[in-house]
Amino acid sequence: MNSKINFNLKDNGKWHSILSKLNLFLFYVTVISLLVSFYRLFILRWNNIFLLPKPEKDEVGYLNTFLEFKQFGWYHSVAKGCSPLFNLFSWIINLFIDNPLFSMKTVSLLSMGIIFVIWFYFINKYTNIKKPLKIVLILFILNLLASRHSFFTAYDDPLFFVFITGSFLCIYNAFKSYKKEYLLYGMAGILFACAASTRPLFVFYILGFAFIFCIVIFNSRKNIKELILFSISFILMISIIHFPSLKENHKLSFHNKDFQSKNVTWVEINYLFLLKNKENLLHGRNNKLKPTPEEIIEYRDKFGETSLPKTYFETYKSLPLDLLIKNFIGLLYLQATPFLRQIGLFFPFFMLFSFFIFFKNKFKINHHLLPVIFYISFAFSLCIMPIVHLEFRWFNFFTILITVFSFDYLGQSFNGYNYIKLILIYINIFIISMLNIFYVGVW
Repeated sequence: MNSKINFNLKDNGKWHSILSKLNLFLFYVTVISLLVSFYRLFILRWNNIFLLPKPEKDEVGYLNTFLEFKQFGWYHSVAKGCSPLFNLFSWIINLFIDNPLFSMKTVSLLSMGIIFVIWFYFINKYTNIKKPLKIVLILFILNLLASRHSFFTAYDDPLFFVFITGSFLCIYNAFKSYKKEYLLYGMAGILFACAASTRPLFVFYILGFAFIFCIVIFNSRKNIKELILFSISFILMISIIHFPSLKENHKLSFHNKDFQSKNVTWVEINYLFLLKNKENLLHGRNNKLKPTPEEIIEYRDKFGETSLPKTYFETYKSLPLDLLIKNFIGLLYLQATPFLRQIGLFFPFFMLFSFFIFFKNKFKINHHLLPVIFYISFAFSLCIMPIVHLEFRWFNFFTILITVFSFDYLGQSFNGYNYIKLILIYINIFIISMLNIFYVGVW
């Protein structure tokens, strides 16, 4: 008698029939729940965020910067500091609707649509995901996009993620297929330059690209043509876009979120917060302790102008090592836990399967490991920063990346898809959909 469990259930007619019907039932239930969830999320975001006639929170600063861009033009605004491409595209939209705030929100909404199209094309062209799961995955991506409020705001995040998505997928496809790789590496450099012309968050992706190119060079026997092409296209593009700021200030142009009217910076706020909240960095952070600009001014008046660091480099020099380590561990926890809420079991599966492939291949790195390398590099780069907290919207790109490659990996692991695996996928997504439908307001 064979004691092995038959996971594919091909020889067990009764269970095969039962699980086949259960699988079909869960497929339809999951699809319906995703459609309802997307409708609920989109309508909620549309009515409560996109249609708001007045700017909220950070939108105030973005709107003021755009109005200055609209009034004084490209050269002046880029030289002074702004998000060049975000303002440029908003200006183009504003030519048609003549409403600055909604022009910026429209750029964000269009960016959400472009991101969806990019992933839709990638899933159909470059993955081996079966058709029923493709339907579920595509609907789930729509839910992930609709769940992030920044895609309905006048923020520059969505446009930034368009460029990051395109840049990474160009490199991934070039590494995987080795077809037209030079063109893809050049495109990746241009798109990454566009990301660097939208939001300073691009610096946290540099480590990931550096690791990937180390792998590319090693696998191509020290051929550095790909790196040279990426670098040249990146430098040329970023020099053209940031020319006014490079000429006038010798630095790149970005939207400044510091409290300039009060001469208070986020470096100072983060530093004082870490000192005040050092006992809770591992077990949770009380954001009520986050210093206000007025408290920063009061602290400087009491202890002197040099009592607070002006740069993050000075912060590293001022804070004790044990506090920086505690902050690093605390930020790792803060960035990991929302993934479970957003994509459920796909996150731990993605991490575990990537390490499984790494060890199975005897520490050789192939294209399967590029996504996890990119994610770990970004998370590490962000978590070593001495900052107050992490905003999960900074990880919007990775929620989709991890989900797509989890679906792709599931089809390649453990003899492909089987009923047990499919049922677990449907249940995982169904639970997330229910949370989106009934508890969307709590996050």
